[in-house]
Amino acid sequence: MLPGIVPLLRGADLGTRARALRQVQRQTGNRAAQPVLPRQALTDAQHWALDWAAHPAQQHHFRGTGRPSGTPRQRYDVLAPLYKTHGIPRPMVYLTPSITTARFFGFSTPAHVDLAAALRTAEATLRAGGVTTAPVTKVWALNPRTTSAGGWSNHTDGRAVDIDPGTNPHLTSRAQRHVIGLVTGTDMEAGGQGCVAMKNSSDTRGAATERRLRAGLQRQVKRRKAELARKTKVLERKRRARDRYPLRTYGAQGFLNLPEELVDALTGAGLRWGGNWSGAKDFMHFDL
Repeated sequence: MLPGIVPLLRGADLGTRARALRQVQRQTGNRAAQPVLPRQALTDAQHWALDWAAHPAQQHHFRGTGRPSGTPRQRYDVLAPLYKTHGIPRPMVYLTPSITTARFFGFSTPAHVDLAAALRTAEATLRAGGVTTAPVTKVWALNPRTTSAGGWSNHTDGRAVDIDPGTNPHLTSRAQRHVIGLVTGTDMEAGGQGCVAMKNSSDTRGAATERRLRAGLQRQVKRRKAELARKTKVLERKRRARDRYPLRTYGAQGFLNLPEELVDALTGAGLRWGGNWSGAKDFMHFDL
């Protein structure tokens, strides 16, 4: 009787199958009733939980105090769906063969194997050109995290590297880019201008430049006075402090100190440079 029931129940709803299963169990015992209900596929969350337990050597990648907050497991649970939307349905399975220790002039960082190869190529190019000491002070690649808006960061899969972020900022503020453009004569919204153009703009600095940057900022504040008047004095002070401090730093120190030959070597090795982006330039950033 059981073989004839199985085909009929495969198209039935779960309630019908459950009632049939109980009836068959009473008649034949649990063992004979097993073929009646097919195994349910694991959900993404179940796969991610099993993968977490099965790959303890990769769990340390999710430690951190950045976005999202929480324990390594809590951060992994938030990031796993983002990995899936970017073509990596099971991140722990991905990390095991894909991430290695990349080395660049004595610095080391976990990174995708392809990025590690590109860094080796870039270092070889620089050394062949006579560079013998590290032209950088900080290098990091893999960093599972979200953006400030809670979205995907292209460091999460280890295919991007940031170099000397303290002196090569990500210029996300349109107002700051506008002021820098007024002072240096460079269109900071245009992309693909290359390292030489950005370096020349960055090197336009000193006391006079700092004064011009301050004057430019004051003009920006004046134009926005009507908008700022609607906000509280506390928010107004925070906005002005936020806008002024980075510009004073850029005016005194510049915003790009990576050697041109370093940028050329990394881009020559197949990496894309954030300094060539349109709009929010990211001078520290290189990716595949």
